[in-house]
Order: sequence, then structure tokens, then C-alpha cells
Amino acid sequence: MNNKKTIIIFSLFIIFLIPLIGHAYQQYQYSKIYVDEYGDLSGYFIINVTNAPTIINVSIPGNVSAYAAFSNNLSLPATLNKNNITVLVENNTAVNITFISFNAVSQRGEAFFLDIDLPSYTDLILPKNSVIIYTNATIQGINGNTISLSPGSIEIEYSIQNVTSPITTTSITNTITASNTTTLSSTPLPTTSSHASNLMLYVSIGIIVIIIAVAVLLLRRSK
Repeated sequence: MNNKKTIIIFSLFIIFLIPLIGHAYQQYQYSKIYVDEYGDLSGYFIINVTNAPTIINVSIPGNVSAYAAFSNNLSLPATLNKNNITVLVENNTAVNITFISFNAVSQRGEAFFLDIDLPSYTDLILPKNSVIIYTNATIQGINGNTISLSPGSIEIEYSIQNVTSPITTTSITNTITASNTTTLSSTPLPTTSSHASNLMLYVSIGIIVIIIAVAVLLLRRSK
């Protein structure tokens, strides 16, 4: 009888643990923004809403030509006012805000400038052979021309190198070469970004497996 009570307790524990794992995984999903060589943006933000009902506001630079908001494959009401996308969220959920914006990057000479507010952790994919000259962003990691950034208002200045020309970099903090052969500054950076959240997910799954194994063992002993 005691074994059956133990099994019931384990089962209830699993039931309550699984939603927590899903919630933790959603919190660490990375948004993605693609920048092409013409300075146009496309991508999406993933925002985990925990204080619904609420209104989400995201600001997109450039000329926003298309946008949409989704949650669990359902469309959410969204409006555009100049460069601000506003989304009404009625339930706590992960919201996906997808957009396309032209002329979002300004250019002066050979330098490109991007100013954008990131509401969540974001993978920024720059054009091939891009070289970051300056950024005030907190960099979580870099992989090729993909740079993983923390949320916040960021500024990035970069140039696009000719493939045939040699690339030289100065050892300055926040100066990074984002080309096929990545040259980093003297400030050490992680080679991958995202995704520390996977470790949390794997550990949680391991705990569930152990709990199930113990429950099965106790069930067999009770027979």
C-alpha cells in the first residue's frame, strides 16, 4: 500500500514538473533577425508573456512592409503605427512576432549602422563576410556570421569585406570578424550561443526518466 502511495506521489510530481520544463524552455528560445547586404531586415521575435492580459510593443527600424503575430499557431490582433508593432495578448504564452522591414540599416561610406531594440535574446545573422567595427551589445556567442545578443537597445556598426581582400582586425573589445573564418578580439567569447537552455532541458528530462524508473521498480516490488 505504501508503495502505491509513493507511485501516486511520483506521478503527481511528474505532472507538475513537465509544465515547468516547458515554461523554462520557452524563456530561453532565441529570436532571429536576418540582415541582407542591402540593409533589409526579416525575422521574428519570441516573447514569453507572463503578465497577461497585456499589450506588447516592439519597435522595428526601417520601412515595415509586413508583420504578423502568432501564439500556438493562432493569429493575434496586431497593429502597426509608424515603426511600432502593437500586439494584444490575453493569455500567458510565447508570442511570435514576425516582420519584414526595408532600408532598416543606414550606410555611410563602406560602414553600415543598425540600431534596434531587442525584447528578447536574439540571434542576429549578418551578411556573409561582415566585420563588426563597433557594438554596445552584450554578446552571448558567435558562430560564423551569427551573433547571439542579450535583450536591450543595441547599436551595431559593420562593414562587408571583399572576399578576395585580406581581413585585418584590431584587438579591441566588441570588435569581431563575422566571416567564414572567424577572427575574434582578445576578449574571449563563447563559440556557440544559445544554447545553454538545452542543458536545462536535458537535465530536466533526465530527472523525469529517473523518477519513472524508480516508480516502475516500486510497482514491480509491490506485486
